[in-house]
Amino acid sequence: MCRQGVGIAVLPRVVGTQIPGIRRLDLPTQPPARDIWVGYHRDLRRLRRLRAFVSTVSDHLGNATV
Repeated sequence: MCRQGVGIAVLPRVVGTQIPGIRRLDLPTQPPARDIWVGYHRDLRRLRRLRAFVSTVSDHLGNATV
C-alpha cells in the first residue's frame, strides 16, 4: 500500500532502498526499534551452514543504519 502512496511503513533501510516506489521520510524522532527472531530446530543448532547464516545476518543487520 505504501508503494501505491497510501500510508507510511517503518522498514529497515536495507529493505526500503530495494523497493521501487518507496521513498524515505525524515522524521523528527527515531522510529520504533524492532526485535528480529530467527527460529530453527534445536537439532540444527550445530549445523555450520546455519551458524554462518545467522552470523552473517546478525552482522549485516547490526551494522545497518535506520
